[in-house]
This record gives sequence, C-alpha cells and structure tokens, in this order.
Amino acid sequence: MAEQRDVPRTENSDSRQRAADARGGACLLLHGIAAEPRQFDGLTENLDRCGIKWRAPLLPGHGTRYEDLRGITWEDWYETAEKAFDELRGEHGRVSVAGFSIGSLLGIELARRRDVSRMALLNAPLFSFYPFLPQRLFLKVLNLLAREIRTFAPPCSNGNVRTYRRMPVSILNTMAELVERTKANLPHVKCPCFIVHSVFDLASRARSARYMLKHLGSSEKCILWLRSREHSILEGNARHRVIAAVRCFLADEHEFYEMTRRRSPKQGDNL
Repeated sequence: MAEQRDVPRTENSDSRQRAADARGGACLLLHGIAAEPRQFDGLTENLDRCGIKWRAPLLPGHGTRYEDLRGITWEDWYETAEKAFDELRGEHGRVSVAGFSIGSLLGIELARRRDVSRMALLNAPLFSFYPFLPQRLFLKVLNLLAREIRTFAPPCSNGNVRTYRRMPVSILNTMAELVERTKANLPHVKCPCFIVHSVFDLASRARSARYMLKHLGSSEKCILWLRSREHSILEGNARHRVIAAVRCFLADEHEFYEMTRRRSPKQGDNL
C-alpha cells in the first residue's frame, strides 16, 4: 500500500501516516530531539504487519537545520503531538503512543491530558549527564560557556534519518522545563506503560527508568533493560529486539507477556 502523508515531504516538513487493515487501533510515534520521524522506520514496518495505523509528525524545529531549534519551546512540540493524537483518535478511536527520548516526555504529557491506550517510553531522559551536578547549575554554566553542543547522534545512523549533529544550548532550557513537568505528571498516568532503557546511556541515565517505574500511576508497567551505551536504540545494535518488543506491547500480543514474565518487572528484562 502506498505511503500516505499529511503534507508533501520538503526541506521544511515531514509528517507521515501509514494505513493498513487495522486490528489493533492506531499509534502516535514521537521522535527525539535533533532527529525526525524516519527513526521509527523499523517499527512502522512491524506495525503495518500487525495492522496498526500510525502517524509520526515532524516536531517544530526539526527536519531542516539545527539553527531552526532556536526559539522553539516544548509547548510547540506538544501542540503538534496533541493535534496528531486528536486526529488519530477521531479516525480510529483507540490510540497508543510510542516516544523516543524527548518524545517519551511528550507522550507522558499527552497521557495526562488525553485517553492514551498504551505507552512505550524509549530512553526517556529524566536524568542526564552528570548526576553530581544540579541541573540548574549545569545549564547556567553551559549557557555561559557555549552556544552549541554536539548531539548523541549515532555514528552509523540510518542514511534515511536526517539527524542534527549539533543543537543550540538554548534548547536545553525548554527541555529542562519539560523534564520537571514530566516528573510531576507521572502519578497521573494510568495506562499500561513499557519502559525500554539503555543501562549505560549518558544522555538518559538509568535512574530515569527506575524513577518512572516507581512513580508512574499505572498498575501495568515494566522495564526492558538494554546492556548498552546507545541512546539511539531504534538505530543501534539492539534495534531488532527493541522493535520486536515494542511491537508486541503495542499490539497487546501474548508473546509480550510471556517475555516480561521471565523476570520481575522491578528488575527488568535484560538484553
């Protein structure tokens, strides 16, 4: 079936939707900072086979050049995500969310305001970089020393994914605001949640996953631990296993429950 797009792909826009004969509702896919929707390509192929419709909107400031992130706020990203969610809900009823990195935090904001069916949270960055340095102090010093920083783009990323190699330091300020909102929102999230996290990820410390497991209001939640340093796990060495697990969770397949039953949810499931 031919790919359907909300708008034509140009240097300034990329919002894609795949339609298949649905059995499992629809899914909203929210990409990470400095990336774009195509980082979900491996997952969307699996969702197609499960009959799950999906939409992956391009978040403001992305898909062009990294300078376009200047002046963008988390509210701009959320507005785009909420609009796409409401459209999917109107068309298909039940809608799940899968977010990578900052996209996970936007998903949690959505789950507080909307009726999200299920949610997959991939390397959500509630705690980043240096655990011994308070975030406010770190950002204050960084804003004084630099205007740009390197991103955690994978060195061998998918050639189809346009990933910024740099981003403005100023964008970290609005990301920090979103992180604090997310921590406050966690108890209000009641939908089933599947956390996937790299144990040694510097951009999103393992503490982030443990914090979410403890504070999410959902009665159904578990962690899949990846023994890896990779932040971009949808493009990394474990991508096939990550994609398969997320697909099973979103499709509510028996295989997922068999997998997560092997270990206690508090310990997670290690790769």
